[in-house]
Formats: sequence, C-alpha cells, structure tokens
Amino acid sequence: MLKERVAKLEKRSEVWDKLKPAFKFSGYIQAGYDYLWNEDGTKTSTFHLRRARMTMQGDVFKGEKGAKASYRLQIDLCKDLPIMDLWAKYQPVNQFGIQAGQFKVPVSIENTDYAATKLEFITYSQPVQRLARLSSSDLQGVNSSGRDIGLQLYGGFIKRDGFSIINYEVGVFNGTGINTKDNNKSKDIALGCGFADFNKLSPLAHIISNHKENCCDDGHGNPCSIRHENNKHKEKNNCMKREKQEKKGKKNDQPEKQL
Repeated sequence: MLKERVAKLEKRSEVWDKLKPAFKFSGYIQAGYDYLWNEDGTKTSTFHLRRARMTMQGDVFKGEKGAKASYRLQIDLCKDLPIMDLWAKYQPVNQFGIQAGQFKVPVSIENTDYAATKLEFITYSQPVQRLARLSSSDLQGVNSSGRDIGLQLYGGFIKRDGFSIINYEVGVFNGTGINTKDNNKSKDIALGCGFADFNKLSPLAHIISNHKENCCDDGHGNPCSIRHENNKHKEKNNCMKREKQEKKGKKNDQPEKQL
C-alpha cells in the first residue's frame, strides 16, 4: 500500500512539473496620495489605488530548437474594464514571431520594456503618457494604458548571452484603445526597433574594446601592457631564485664524506 501511494504521488509531481511552466501567477498593488490645486481655486486631498493587478501567464510549448508558444492574462481591479493584457504568441525561431490579442503598443521603451513596478514613481513621464496613450492626457484622448487590440510581428538578430542585440516589432492595431472594437476602417501601424550591447555588434568594436583594455593605465602612468610584461619578468626571476635555493638545500642535505 505504501509503495502504491508513493508511486501515485510521484506521478502527480511529474504532472505538476510539466504544468508548472504553463501556469504562473503574480500580482501587485500600487497606491498614492494626491494634493492638488484646481483651476477654480479649490484644493483636493485624497489617497487612491493606482493599480491593483493580477496576472496569469506561462509557456504552453517549448521546442528543442528554441520554438516557444506563450500567453498572458492580466486584469486591473481599479479599472471599470479590468482586462489589461490578453494575448497569445508563437515564436518558431528567434528571428520571427507572431503575437495577437490585446497588448502593449511598441511605442517608447518605457511602455514596452519597463513595467510600472520598475519605475521610480507610480506614474510614467508626461511625454510617454501623451505618446503611448497611457492616460487621459494623451494626444488622442484614448487612455488605453499603452495597449491596443491587434496583430504584431517581432523577432531578434545576433543573439549573444541569451538576448538579441537587434530587435524589431511591427504591429497593426485598431487604434481605439483597450476592450473596445474599432469604430472606423482605418488602422494604426506601430514600428519599434531596438539595439543593445554595441561592443558585440561588430568585429571593429571588439578590436576597439580589446585595445582599450590593453592601453589602460596602471596608476603610475604606465600602460597595462607594460605592467603585464614586468609581471612576467618578475615571475621568471622568482622561479630562478627558487631553483637556486632548492639546489643549495640539496647540497646542504647531502651526508658528509667519512675521512
């Protein structure tokens, strides 16, 4: 009986290990305090909940050659229409992937790459709010939290140390914000392109980087290359001294000849 129970528990753990990457849960709450002078001369003082979000996401498929399929569902309990993210994407190779649903528009690195929990404050900067439509003060008055419903192609090139040096995103969106249908025949097109780690982007940059390392200062006005050569000579001299001392020790250890 005990062996059977142990076997059942092992099977359950194996199933859970397979399902674990597909179901990851997280969440956070951000609160604030506002003290405002209004245009009519009145003042307001209030605490408020800026965000109260819950997220479920995961990888439903991972191939041996890097192919991956994933999804994400995020809701904000502070919103009248709580769904923030609801998308699925599939990337067969690192250079190409497709994403569909409601997700962040590729405008501004603060909107796409930095979550609200990584910012110094709980609100984004005013230029980002206006351009990426993060608040009611954006240029179109959509207040879409930087998101929209649409389809996007993405990918990366020159992969180094687990990330791509060149990344691109090209998307077509309704242009009417989150949780709503398009109200016209026109569509919004967004294009994003990012570069990172220029030291690994070209052989010339790699040569320049190595040249800087070899031409550094040792603190006494001497290049590091000269310091390295001096260290080699010192090590060689130390080895010669140790060999001489060992030879002298061997001579002293020899027994005296009997006369």
